[in-house]
Amino acid sequence: MRKIAYGFLCLGPITILGSCSVPESDLARELRQKSANRGLAAAQARGSLVNIIPFDSEPILRDCSVEADSADFSSDGSKVLWVEDIGVTIRQVNGATLTTAGVRFPNMHALSLSPDGRRFIFETTHRDASAPVTGLYLAEVGSDQAELLEPDTPHSGFARGFSMSAGWSTDGQSVVYSRAGEISKLNLRSKEKTVLGRGTSPGWSPDGKWIAYTAEDGSAHLMAPNGADQKSILEEHTVVGYLRWSPDSEYLLFAERYKPGFIEFFKRPLGSSVRLCIYRVHDRAVLPVYWFGDKGFIALNFGWLYNYRQFCKG
Repeated sequence: MRKIAYGFLCLGPITILGSCSVPESDLARELRQKSANRGLAAAQARGSLVNIIPFDSEPILRDCSVEADSADFSSDGSKVLWVEDIGVTIRQVNGATLTTAGVRFPNMHALSLSPDGRRFIFETTHRDASAPVTGLYLAEVGSDQAELLEPDTPHSGFARGFSMSAGWSTDGQSVVYSRAGEISKLNLRSKEKTVLGRGTSPGWSPDGKWIAYTAEDGSAHLMAPNGADQKSILEEHTVVGYLRWSPDSEYLLFAERYKPGFIEFFKRPLGSSVRLCIYRVHDRAVLPVYWFGDKGFIALNFGWLYNYRQFCKG
């Protein structure tokens, strides 16, 4: 198994060309402690490669030796969903296989595992006749069948306003997703659908209290599960993609476009204009934790892990 330092981490005293200049923040200390105690880390998947971003050491690149097109992470930080030719394989953090669902669709994304680990939802985008088509599906873990929840919707070019992420209620009875710029909540038993507001790529906090989402202009927002109490967050940040809740619902992980200042110019990969950050919900503190390289648009498929030291060791 490969273990390769990758990127730049800024969680101890901020290092600039080898010198320490700025004391670490309270949020950095808090995350460092959670990494030490529970192995909390951020992670980003690219095929079979997973870039693990701990908060108490440098980033690690792991090759998990799977034939994967993409991967996603469970909301509890304990599992990885790999999209392979044979279907969707669910593995524990240590790499041990739990089960494989034999559902195979082109361009599967926005995978989200239910809280009980028995079902998952996903989006798929493919071409039907001459137009791209995007659909939302529900599958049972271990099955080779999938139920179409939202009819395949044709669109031209990029599926603007469709989900790059989706989420589950804590009881596993409802899911939240976006369709053509509208965020909807769907009861899986009654099939009752409720439009909660305008936005895209929602994520439901594991404690069930909030839904995080983005707008087409890259702004970030929170709302209650019934669509009330909508409020803006990250007012000075432009989000790329989605917001991903930590397993304890205390943080949001997000990628942002930014214009580096003079000091940041020396501590980021050359050409990088996208970085991964953590937002602490209770006090709105923000901490950059990883700078993407010159291909900064590869900023999706990220999530959270517990026990990162055991990753892919099964």
